[in-house]
Amino acid sequence: SNTIRKQITEMVTLAGIPKDIDGVQHFELRNLDYIGFNDVLTSKELEHLKSQLDPENKGVVPSQTLVDYLVNFLTGYDKDLLLNALKRLDGDSDGFIPYEDFEYYMRNYGIELPDKEMAMLLA
Repeated sequence: SNTIRKQITEMVTLAGIPKDIDGVQHFELRNLDYIGFNDVLTSKELEHLKSQLDPENKGVVPSQTLVDYLVNFLTGYDKDLLLNALKRLDGDSDGFIPYEDFEYYMRNYGIELPDKEMAMLLA
């Protein structure tokens, strides 16, 4: 969505001073830690992200490429996988997932979130 793209663009801009290369704004990958993904991604996942964005190890990537990658990463999902998971949670196939079941699965199998964020998600 445009809101997510705008937020990610702002995060990338704030994380490091862009480097102009041939008129194109580039992001120095050494500043990737400043975006704040350390709480979301493991160091191995961050290294994988860097290798995908910068296979030649130049240390920079066009800022727009980084924004596009992060938008796809944060908004992408496997539709079939999601639908199958929701069907399993809807044990009686009535189209509704009981709150207790949803809460249980989110707390035990979902992304680990701080209590405050989990409470907002479940509200």
